[in-house]
Amino acid sequence: RFHYDVVLFRSGPLYEAAPAPVSPADPTVAPVAGGLEGPAPAASTATAAPAVRVGPLGPADETVPSAPGGANPGRPRLWRRLVRPVIATAVVLVATVVLRGSGTLVANIGTFEAMGFDPDRARLLTDLVGAAIAVAAAVLVTGSVRWSALAGTAAGLALFAHTFYDETRAALASSGPAGVFDPTGWLLSILTLVVAFAVVAWASAALVAVVRSALLSAASDLAAFVRSDRTAGRLGRALALVLAVTLLALALPTFGDMVNYSPDAHMRGGHALGPGLAQAAGGTLPGGGATAAVRTPGPGAAGTSAGSAPGGSARWPSTSRSGPAPWAAWIPSGQGQLTSATIPGPWTAGQNPLATLDVYLPPGYGSSSRAYPVIYAVPWAAHEWTAGANLTSMLDTLITSGAFPASIVVFVSEKGGPYWTSECANSYDGREWYETYLTTTVIAYIDTTYRTIQTAAARSLLGFSAGGFCAAMLALRHPDLFSTEISISGYYQAGVVSNQTPNAYRPFGGRRALEAAYSPIGLAGTLAPTAKASLQLVLEGDPTDPFYGAQYTAMVAAAESAGLNVSANRAPSGHSWQTVRAMLPQLLGALADHQAALGVFS
Repeated sequence: RFHYDVVLFRSGPLYEAAPAPVSPADPTVAPVAGGLEGPAPAASTATAAPAVRVGPLGPADETVPSAPGGANPGRPRLWRRLVRPVIATAVVLVATVVLRGSGTLVANIGTFEAMGFDPDRARLLTDLVGAAIAVAAAVLVTGSVRWSALAGTAAGLALFAHTFYDETRAALASSGPAGVFDPTGWLLSILTLVVAFAVVAWASAALVAVVRSALLSAASDLAAFVRSDRTAGRLGRALALVLAVTLLALALPTFGDMVNYSPDAHMRGGHALGPGLAQAAGGTLPGGGATAAVRTPGPGAAGTSAGSAPGGSARWPSTSRSGPAPWAAWIPSGQGQLTSATIPGPWTAGQNPLATLDVYLPPGYGSSSRAYPVIYAVPWAAHEWTAGANLTSMLDTLITSGAFPASIVVFVSEKGGPYWTSECANSYDGREWYETYLTTTVIAYIDTTYRTIQTAAARSLLGFSAGGFCAAMLALRHPDLFSTEISISGYYQAGVVSNQTPNAYRPFGGRRALEAAYSPIGLAGTLAPTAKASLQLVLEGDPTDPFYGAQYTAMVAAAESAGLNVSANRAPSGHSWQTVRAMLPQLLGALADHQAALGVFS
C-alpha cells in the first residue's frame, strides 16, 4: 500500500499534484480522489486525478482544478477573478496609509539623508521600500502575486508623485547653467519610474509568495502532526520554520540600524562619557579619534590658533574655569522626558498644514521650579537623533553625571512642507518660511510653555549634515537670539550644488543675492563687534572629505579671519552618525563652557 497526504486549498493549489503511481503488481490499490487512500475499482483502467500545473508566479494566477464531472466550482473562480484582487488592492492601500501616517516613511527619509543621500533620492528609495512592504502584506493576506504587484506599483508611484511634480516644476523653470527642460528625458524618466516600481513590486510579491507557501506548508505539517503520531518529521519542519521567522523578526530591524547608523548601534544603552572640552587635555575621543585643534579666542578677540590647522591633532587648550562646574549645585537624577506638540506649519501647499515639535525635558524638570537653557536641534525630529545617536539617553547620562547642565532640547522638524529640504530658510517664492517660524513662532511657544532662561546667552543651535548648515546660518543671522551653535559635518554655502546636496538650491530659486544672504561663509564677516563677542561657533568636520571637509575648512578660515570665537574639531569617523555619537559630548562641553562664561548659570 502507498500512503498519500494531499492538501487542497480553496484559493487554488499550492503544489503540483502529479498522477499517483500505481504498481502493476498490485492493481487493487490506488489513490482515491481527494487524497484519501482506499481500494481501487476492480477495473485495471482506473486512473488518478489529472495533474494541476502551478506556474512560477505562485498560486494566485493558476487554473482552478476541475471538479468531478468536469465542472468548475463557481466560488474559487469568483475568489480568483474578483474578490482576491479587491482584497489585495485594499491591503496595499491600507498598508501604504499606515506607513505614511505612522511616520515610518518620513523616518526612513531622514535615515537616507543622514547616510548622504539628497532628499529626493532618499524619497525615491523610501517609496520603493514602502511599495515593497505594501505588496508583501497583500501577498501574505491573499496569495495574489499579480494583483498585489499591480496595486503596489500604483501605490509606489502615488507616493513619489509629489516629489516628481516638484522636480518637473523645477526643470520647467530651469535655464542657463542649470540646463533647460527636455521633454524626451522627462518621458523617459516617467517610464523608468514605472518600470522601477513594477520590478520592485513584482520581486517583493514573488519572494513573499514563496514564504507564504512555506508558511502554509508548515501549518499543514503541524495540523497533520496533531492528527497523527506518524509525522514527527513534519513537526520538526514546522518548528524550524517558526524559529527562522522569529530570528528574522529579531535580526532584520537591528541589521537595518547597523547599516543605517553604525554596526554598534545597539551595543550601548547609554553612551560612555567623553571628557568635556575643559577636561580633555591630551585625551582621545570616544571611538578612537584623536583630539582635535580648537580655536577659542577670548570674547571680542581675534581668532587665535590653539594647535595645528583645522583637523590637526593638537590637545585641547586649558580652560580658564577652575573648581567645580557652575551648575554642580543643581545636578538632577533620573531620566528625561520626551514630549511633543503640534502647531501650525511654516508653509503653504505642504503635505500637512501642521508641524510637530519634539521637546526633551531634562531629568528633574518636573520636580523643580528652575528655568533652563534651551538647545534648538534643526531640522530633524527627535526620532532621527535618537535612532542615529541615541541622543536622549546621552543627554540623561551627561546631565545626571554633572558633565553637562540640565537643558531643554527642542527638535524643530522641517518635514511636511513643499520642499523636501527647506535649508531652514524663507523660500524665495514665499511657500515656506522656516527661518521666521523658528525665530518667532517656535521660540515664543517654548518660552511661554516651558520654564526657560529667556536670553540669547541661554539659547543655542545644534545640527548635523544639512542641520550643520542650518545651525551656523541661523546663529550668524540672529546673534540677538542665539549665543552658541554646534555644526557637525555641515556645509556652509547656501544653494551649493554637489552630489550630496543636489536640491539645496531649490528654496533659493537660483537667486544669487538670496544665497549670499544665507551663506555662513559670507555672513561671518558681517557681524557687529558686540555680536562677535557673544557668539561661539563650534564646528566639526573631516578635512579629508572631498565635500564636507572642504566646506568645514573654508568655514573655519572665514570665521577666524572675521575674528569670531570658533572651536574647530576633527571628525573621527567622517560624515556619519558614529561621528555624532563620538563627538557630541565634547561639543556640548564647548557649549556649556561658553554659556558659563556668559553667566548663564550664575
